[in-house]
Amino acid sequence: MPAINADAERLGQVITNLLSNAIKYSPQNSDIRIATEVVDKHIQVSVSDEGYGIAESDQEKIFDRYYRVTTNNMNT
Repeated sequence: MPAINADAERLGQVITNLLSNAIKYSPQNSDIRIATEVVDKHIQVSVSDEGYGIAESDQEKIFDRYYRVTTNNMNT
């Protein structure tokens, strides 16, 4: 991976939050995967898990301050 100019503390906080949510909302003993790749001169970090997911209608709001998905809308 190429070097990046970023706020290490904030970047670490985002990755920690993504991993914490993946652990919290995934079935026990399921896989959580972290991947990085260069895409169009940017570094993309992906976290994937086997949880029930986030409804499409909530996805655009997940980075809003204090927003929290409250129900499992994937099964409704």
